[in-house]
Amino acid sequence: QPQLQALLQTKQLVFLSTSSAWGVMEGAVRNLVSKKILCCMCGAFSDKWLDVAQRCGKPAAGLKVDWGSPIQAEAVDALLATGEFDALTTMANHRRAECPERFFAYFDRPRDVQFDVCHISS
Repeated sequence: QPQLQALLQTKQLVFLSTSSAWGVMEGAVRNLVSKKILCCMCGAFSDKWLDVAQRCGKPAAGLKVDWGSPIQAEAVDALLATGEFDALTTMANHRRAECPERFFAYFDRPRDVQFDVCHISS
């Protein structure tokens, strides 16, 4: 862990997987979700989060926008404020369409929500 943390410039735990992205998504959903997962959906890959959650038998809801459109932080915040979710999925990629640069900075209040972010060519 210490060498991986230094390489990735983090103090958080680093998890590696030899599976496909699907396996990592399933592992996250099965191990991190207790109540309900909010899946931000704005493209083919981000849409898979909802499918994975449902296949794993986890309660889930999708926040869907047109492909290539950004997920608005205010919409996410309104849903998280209900208290029914304990996990959120979103994407971050080179187009920055799915996860705008200031997206997470918007959430300045503590919440009991696990953020699961897939990074593709970020």
